[in-house]
Amino acid sequence: NPSGEIGGSLDGGGLALSGKGSIAESLILKTLAKHLQKFQYCYEKALLTNASLAGHLMMKWTINPDGGTLGIEVVRSQLNYNPLHQCVSSELSRIHFPSPSGGAVTVKYPFTFSSTSI
Repeated sequence: NPSGEIGGSLDGGGLALSGKGSIAESLILKTLAKHLQKFQYCYEKALLTNASLAGHLMMKWTINPDGGTLGIEVVRSQLNYNPLHQCVSSELSRIHFPSPSGGAVTVKYPFTFSSTSI
């Protein structure tokens, strides 16, 4: 399992792709992993206001044929904390993914946020 080496909150479990285009899941995970600290920062910032925040955040977005992102939305969230949703969404909007072949690809991905501190 090539995605196993990323660790942290990107385990690749639950990643789902749809749409006309195609792109390797490993490329999506590798790209997300580069931005892991940004997502972690979103979470840590949210923890300052809400210390018990933890859980899964299922995000959905489309990767254009040019690698840009659009249509970013929260599918479901166990965290139910809007500032965190907005922070993750805005980080996703800045990411440039490898270009999918054959058209746009819609990605669903569950980010997992958990606090190790007590």
